[in-house]
Amino acid sequence: MKNTKFIYAFLIAFFLIVSGYAFAQTDKIINEHGIMPYNGMAKILIKVPGPYIYDSINFVNGVATFKQDKYDGEIGWLYALDIDRNMVHYIILEKGTITITATKDSLIFITGTPNNDAFFTLDKEIEPLRMKMKTMFRKVESLKKQGEKEAAAQLEKEGLEVSKTWWTKQEEFALNSNNLAGLNYVNKLMGRFTTDNLKKILEQYKQFADKNAYKSVVRRVNAETRTDIGAVAPLFTLVSDKGEDLSLSSIKKKLTIIDFWASWCGPCRAENPNLIALYSKWKDNGLEIISVSIDKVEDKDKWLKAINDDKLTWLQVLDEKGTVNKDYGVTAIPRTFLVDESGKIVAKDLRGQELNDFVKKYMEN
Repeated sequence: MKNTKFIYAFLIAFFLIVSGYAFAQTDKIINEHGIMPYNGMAKILIKVPGPYIYDSINFVNGVATFKQDKYDGEIGWLYALDIDRNMVHYIILEKGTITITATKDSLIFITGTPNNDAFFTLDKEIEPLRMKMKTMFRKVESLKKQGEKEAAAQLEKEGLEVSKTWWTKQEEFALNSNNLAGLNYVNKLMGRFTTDNLKKILEQYKQFADKNAYKSVVRRVNAETRTDIGAVAPLFTLVSDKGEDLSLSSIKKKLTIIDFWASWCGPCRAENPNLIALYSKWKDNGLEIISVSIDKVEDKDKWLKAINDDKLTWLQVLDEKGTVNKDYGVTAIPRTFLVDESGKIVAKDLRGQELNDFVKKYMEN
């Protein structure tokens, strides 16, 4: 009986300590950043096999709590897009009470459980860098509009150094951690690691082999192996914007750009003018583009509208079931694969000037 009382008292004390810690962290965040007086709903996308699963949370004066014991160690995405596009954040769905704080500077901080607290430790370092970059690059655009080219170029150079530090801190966190928070950042940064590096990372995190975050890295390694330069591009047949079946195997041009994008993807839409110019210049010399949208089926109208609004005249298909982007290991967009007439991949992950330079050199040979 005494043991039972002791255990019960211990659990209560532990709960109070943990709860007090979570509240202390929240107070610290509020004092440092100020609170966003948001009262409303946000969604959490739970990334588990099968159909997407959403859960909802409610913010009361900028703070929300999420109690869950169903998912132990899975990754979620927090969405509060009606507030600010920046209020999207990874969340580790581990057992306990997770506290989510929205700040005046549009940052999200998540605390209350071990892996989310590990995120918080990193966020304290990198979020100020991100905000600094945001301010600097806005100033760059302002200087350019004012004709201050030299000042803009210098500030842009400084901004790139801040960006380099921001990326480095995240990569170090992924490579030097041994917890689900670190594995989550491996997922976030997969495009920055070589296939060989990812294989080593899998060994580092093998104790989490049953988690979907680990399995997604395995899928990426397998997909990257399938889409290495020199490999035959995985074939697919998808429905086009004209409602017709369109197969990759039916395209027999000197060079084909497979462009993964979505109507909601800002960087993708920003790249479209470059693709338009590229296509206009080289389409009569054997260049083709097939854009593969990862928009959801229910957002088909938005996809079609984006094609029309951006005046895209090349081939367009919708990856309705998400199987093609998985075959190609697409975890972030935009992403490109360049395929020769025989169907072999000759380059990938090129954008902007790098893409222009490669196409020019390839088409002129």
